[in-house]
Amino acid sequence: MRYRPEASWNLILPLRKWNEQASVHPLARYIGVTVFCVALAAYLVHYAEKYGLNVPPSATGDEPSYDSLGWEMSHGRGYQIDFDNPDFRRPYDLKAEQQPQLFSLPELTAGPTTYRPPGFPAIIACTDLLFGRQYWAVRILNAAAMAATCGLLVQFLFRHLGMLPALIGAVTFVLIDYRTRLYGRAILTEAFALLFVTILTLALVSLSNSTRPNRLAIGTGVVAGMLVLVRTMFVFWLPAIAVLMYFLVPTSLAGEFFKKKRFVPPAIFVAVSLLVITPWMIRNCVVLGAVRPLGTQGMIELSAGYSDQAVQSRGVWMNLWNQGFFDGVVTPEMSSLEIELARANYSSQLAFQWIRENTGKAAVLVPMKIYQEFRPRTAGEWFVFLFAILGYATAPSRQIRIVFGALLLINAAAVGVTWSVAGRFLVPLLFIFHALAVSGIWYLLTRASSRQSQ
Repeated sequence: MRYRPEASWNLILPLRKWNEQASVHPLARYIGVTVFCVALAAYLVHYAEKYGLNVPPSATGDEPSYDSLGWEMSHGRGYQIDFDNPDFRRPYDLKAEQQPQLFSLPELTAGPTTYRPPGFPAIIACTDLLFGRQYWAVRILNAAAMAATCGLLVQFLFRHLGMLPALIGAVTFVLIDYRTRLYGRAILTEAFALLFVTILTLALVSLSNSTRPNRLAIGTGVVAGMLVLVRTMFVFWLPAIAVLMYFLVPTSLAGEFFKKKRFVPPAIFVAVSLLVITPWMIRNCVVLGAVRPLGTQGMIELSAGYSDQAVQSRGVWMNLWNQGFFDGVVTPEMSSLEIELARANYSSQLAFQWIRENTGKAAVLVPMKIYQEFRPRTAGEWFVFLFAILGYATAPSRQIRIVFGALLLINAAAVGVTWSVAGRFLVPLLFIFHALAVSGIWYLLTRASSRQSQ
């Protein structure tokens, strides 16, 4: 869809003329692809020069677990973690000789797991199959996912506001917001989660104008299922998105056979997304011998979200394992799956008991977690956040406000019922934040131009 000057805001001469002229240039429609290439090159050069593309990640977080899962899968040993494998350990051990505090792998019982979903490890496994033991390939893919999101952001802004706001969006995304640079390099799920959420957002924005909402619902369901396979927390999104779709679908375009049946696209969406994640859910129940279709992560960490310690940390997640929380329920002879199940049962039982005995505190924790998650912590985050607030009020269309606002509320609710990770759960929504921020920036620029011209 080409930019339409008549659909833009009433811009004053200097900015308006340049923006309109640049936006109707024959090559302007390629701005998204161009920015993707430039952003990807910028990320990779930055990573290669400052950090190195092929250095192992820090062993203090989640990255080695994803790395091990991918390595084991690539060798046909199943979905398991094994920090004792000598080929897997070698890069970490070499780095640990100089920086033991960062690269020393923790002791962990080897074996199958249901703690982490399989989407991102499967991507790592593909890179290991193709290129052997390395880190550069998955980092390139993560950087590509981040750059692709930037390209989609720029194309979206170009379509609704024009060329100059689109270029502003590229600058804010790549240069001002450090989170895009951090998670484009980290061997974590954020980059792909952001890309999938961006695609999902764009699909929902276009739904009310779609002449084939059922087909769009199928594609959206596939993306949502992949999103859950990357980050289990997004399972909370599925019913809420189905409700949102019900109100977005035009009643006269719900399909010839199901004409005026607004529930059909949402039903298709739920069915397709469940179809995508069902094999993983069945596998979890089988290997655990218990009805835990989403694995054990949520139940293991539940006491991190509902406990006296959670109140003390103001709803921010804490590492229960390092605090010795599970010392009384884990024994050396247990297998990896027995450890996971024991931890899940123990943590969930204590959390539910705490909620029953502390209903008031549990209720207060919900807004506390949301506040901790959405509260900016750096200058760049404050910049994006404050302009996004203005941008929401001045967004180009009512449809955009509805979809963006609904997804922000859905994510806030998911944080409220789980726990905060001090902003990390906002990374998959950076497309929304930056699109709104640029809308706010553009509004202020055009208002300032208007006053100067009077």
